[in-house]
Amino acid sequence: MQSQIKSRFKPYQFNGNVTFSTIIQSQNQHTHIMQEIKKEVFTKKFARVKNTLSQKYSVVGTQYEKSFNIAIRHTKQLEEYDYLIATINGIDYNIIDMSLDNENYNSYDLLTLVKKEGNSNG
Repeated sequence: MQSQIKSRFKPYQFNGNVTFSTIIQSQNQHTHIMQEIKKEVFTKKFARVKNTLSQKYSVVGTQYEKSFNIAIRHTKQLEEYDYLIATINGIDYNIIDMSLDNENYNSYDLLTLVKKEGNSNG
């Protein structure tokens, strides 16, 4: 009996690009002052995940109220960094939750994003 893996997402749904960056400490060559710099580490295609009405109501009044979910193909790169920023269409987002799945070759990671406050990108 052949088992088929049914994908939750179709390839055409991965129509956006998300760039993942981390913050590194770097010394300014002119002033010799340490500063934080955003360094891009990888880019993936993503699909937007729709929430049900019940899910939308259940997050009212929580940190997830202004958040949204995306799915990307599973990557171990998400586990390699302590802190990542997701950038979509030039706007930075904090990753407030990750659901990593490596059960099979066709698995997806679900990320919950919220707009990053206090920056010039967004």
